Amino acid sequence: MREIALIGIVVCGLVIVLRSPFVGVLMWQWFSLMNPHHLTWGFITQAPTAAVIAGTTLLALLVSREPKLPPFDASSVLITLLWVSMSISTIFALTPQDALLDKWEQTSKMLLFVLVSYALITTERRFDLFAWVVAFSIAFFGIKGGLFALLTGGNSRVYGPAGSMITDNNTLGLALLMVYPLLFALLANHKEWYLRLILAGSIVLNTFGIFFTYSRGAFLGAGAMMLFLWLQSHRKLLVGALIGSTFAGVLALAPAHWFERMSTIETYQEDSSAMSRIHFWEIAMKMAKTRPLVGAGFRYMLYPEIVDPILVKNRVDPISGPHTAHSIWFEMLGEHGVPGLLLFVALAFVAWRNCSWAASATKGRPELLWHNNFSRMIQVALVGYFVSGSFLSMSTYDGYYDIVIMAAALKRLVAQRLAFLAVPEVPSRAMLAAALTGQQPAQRNPLPWRAST
Repeated sequence: MREIALIGIVVCGLVIVLRSPFVGVLMWQWFSLMNPHHLTWGFITQAPTAAVIAGTTLLALLVSREPKLPPFDASSVLITLLWVSMSISTIFALTPQDALLDKWEQTSKMLLFVLVSYALITTERRFDLFAWVVAFSIAFFGIKGGLFALLTGGNSRVYGPAGSMITDNNTLGLALLMVYPLLFALLANHKEWYLRLILAGSIVLNTFGIFFTYSRGAFLGAGAMMLFLWLQSHRKLLVGALIGSTFAGVLALAPAHWFERMSTIETYQEDSSAMSRIHFWEIAMKMAKTRPLVGAGFRYMLYPEIVDPILVKNRVDPISGPHTAHSIWFEMLGEHGVPGLLLFVALAFVAWRNCSWAASATKGRPELLWHNNFSRMIQVALVGYFVSGSFLSMSTYDGYYDIVIMAAALKRLVAQRLAFLAVPEVPSRAMLAAALTGQQPAQRNPLPWRAST
C-alpha cells in the first residue's frame, strides 16, 4: 500500500513539475533528506526515482521563465568554488576510483540542486514551503523516535532511516538538531490552529527524539543551541523556563545508562571512543601537512593502506581498519586540503553573516517579524551544526547546505522587502475614496500571500 501511494504521489508530482519547476525542487529535497522510498517495499526502493525527479525538474526549468542561475553572491560563489575544490582533490586523490567517484557524484548532484533551489526560492511563499519540506523530511524521524522513546522509557537508542547519511544515531541527532529551530520559526509564523498543533506536537516529540539518540555530540549541540537562544532572547525569563522544563522532562524519563553515557563527556580522557576521535583529527592534520593543496580525497580513512604510510612517516601510531575523521572541519582538511577547509569555513561565515544582517535589518519592525523569526532560528540551526558536527563526518550533508541557501535567500528577500516598503505608495482610487469618506485606508501588506496573518 505504501509503495502504491508513493508511486501515485511521484507521478502526480512529476506532472505538476512540468508546469512548476519549484515543485521538482521540493520533491528532490524530500527524497534526498527523507528517503521515503526506503520506507516502502517493492521495485520503487531500487528505482532511480531521484534521478527521474532531477531530470524532469531540470528540463522544466530550461523551458520555463524561471531564473536559470542562482543570484551571483558570496554564497553561490563559495558553493561553486567548494565543488571545484572537491573535484580537483578527486582528480589527485589517493582513494580507489570506484569508491571515490561514487561519493563525488553524490556530492555534485547535491550541490547542483542546492544551487537550483537557491535560484528558485524567489518569494516568501516559496521560502516557507521549502522550510516545511526540509524541516519535516527530517523531523518525521524525530517524531517517530520521540514516540519510540516515550513508549520504551528511553531505554533504547533512536536511529535514522536505513541507507541514508543519517542512519547512525549520532548523525540522526545532528540532523534533528538542525531542523529543530525551523519548527519554532514555522510555529511563530503560522497562526492557523491546526498547523500550530502539529508543530507544537512535533517540537515536543523531536525534543525526546534528539536526546534519546544517545548522541553526546547532539547533547552538546542542543546545549549550545539553547544557550545561544537564551542569550538572543528578549524574554529571558520565559525562554529560560521553557528550556529548564525541557531538560526536566528529558531527565525524568532518562534511564541510568543514558546518564552514564552523557557523563563521559566530562571524562573523555577515559573514553576510548572520544580519544579515538582525537587520534583521527591528528591523522587528518598529518595528511593535510603531507598533501596541503589537494588532500587525500573522499573516504581516504576507509583505507589503512593509504593512511598508515603517512602516519609512519610522521611517527604516529597506525590505525586498524576503516575509520572516518569524526569532524566536519578535519574531514574537509584531510580530504580536500587547506583550500577545501578555507572555502568550507568561509561558507559557514557567510551563512552566519547573512542571518545576522537579516535579523538586524528586521529587528523591531512588526511588518517584518516573519523574516526576523526565520533569521534567528536559522542562526540557531547553524550553532547546532557547528557544535555537533565538530564530532561527526558530515561536511557534505545536504541538510546543512539547504540551511546555508535558506540564509542567503532570506537575506535577499529581506532586502527586496525593505526596498518595497521604502517606495512611496501611489494613491489608488480606493485610497482616494477612503479619504473622501473619512475611512482608514487599507495598509500595504508586506506579505500578500499571508493576508490571514
